[in-house]
Amino acid sequence: MNESQKPIGVFDSGIGGLTVVKAIRNILPLENIIYLGDTARVPYGTRGRATIIQFARELTATINQFNPKIIVVACNTMSAVALQAIVAAADVPVINVILPTIQAALMGKPKSLGVIGTSATMRSGAYQQMIAKLSPSTRVHVQACPLFVPMIEEGMRNGPAAHLIAQTYLRSLKKERIQSLILGCTHYPLMRSTISKVIGRDVLIHDSAQATADTLKEVLSSKEILKKNGRGNCKIFLTDDPSWVKGLLPSLIGSNKCVVKKITLSAI
Repeated sequence: MNESQKPIGVFDSGIGGLTVVKAIRNILPLENIIYLGDTARVPYGTRGRATIIQFARELTATINQFNPKIIVVACNTMSAVALQAIVAAADVPVINVILPTIQAALMGKPKSLGVIGTSATMRSGAYQQMIAKLSPSTRVHVQACPLFVPMIEEGMRNGPAAHLIAQTYLRSLKKERIQSLILGCTHYPLMRSTISKVIGRDVLIHDSAQATADTLKEVLSSKEILKKNGRGNCKIFLTDDPSWVKGLLPSLIGSNKCVVKKITLSAI
């Protein structure tokens, strides 16, 4: 198969990475996409480092079987904790969501920047270290929001419960009067409305989706493996019963035409 015709492989701990898929489809409509979501074991953000690395290796081995031309790790937790293991296990180049998102947020040169994510992502220090390296003068304030992912996976994205929990989590960041906020988890854009209401409309919000899609396009273009003809398709594989996701596809990725199937991960 011609290299450009191979699919883009995208994986995440659950359905949050579909926010990245939506951005990829918007900017690269001709590309074929294979999405893998570990919905049977989501969330990853409350798990230990060794477990996250093991899960990441299993996802990488599984996505390798689809012969992708590039892999997008559409999960901040795995990008922060297991990237080295993923790169070692992958057969192709790997893009993570952290660096593109930070670069996009720093373009506005904020003096005070907030980052929210899973417990594992915040504990890793990945965002703090990268921001300090790229913009030493920027003050960084982080907050773990461990309940956001399970709420989103349960469909409780923007209701009263989500609003109350967001108020609790974001209280400290409001006190710091941050100018910009990074959503350091690909699930979080699905409750962007709630987060924006709580943190304040004057705070600029940056998520991983568009920045990662832009970076992906640049990499594919530089390697001259952009797909330039035919029609793009999307196949979604989940590790748990996928039936509940099918009805959400129009809101998640703007289409209900994607194939959705259950899959068993490759053993390592």
